Amino acid sequence: MAYSQGAYERMGPMLANLAGGNMEAIAFRYLQELMTALKRPAGRKGHTNALQHILGHFKHSIDSSAKVELVEAIETYRRGTIPLLAPIILLRRHLEHHPNSYLAHQRYLYPYPDELRLHEGI
Repeated sequence: MAYSQGAYERMGPMLANLAGGNMEAIAFRYLQELMTALKRPAGRKGHTNALQHILGHFKHSIDSSAKVELVEAIETYRRGTIPLLAPIILLRRHLEHHPNSYLAHQRYLYPYPDELRLHEGI
């Protein structure tokens, strides 16, 4: 989603309609779409869209002050004032307090294996 909203929208139905499909052909088309989307780095606009999408998963579980804090962090990131890691850390914190199995498995929030501990040096 952060790389290409269009690719995200095209790839979703490929995985949703697997029954009776040619898995090899579907996998080939999916990988083509994915590689095309990943050719260009994700920009601030794409990351902002992805962050807002993730925020939407918390709309019924966090209070209004937490929502305001997240919206402000995402907006501040969009303007280029803070790094991407700042709203991601806030979202992770809320995910710890309000578990969501879909979000817990998203690489976007946890791009590196814990063993690497890359985020500690930032």
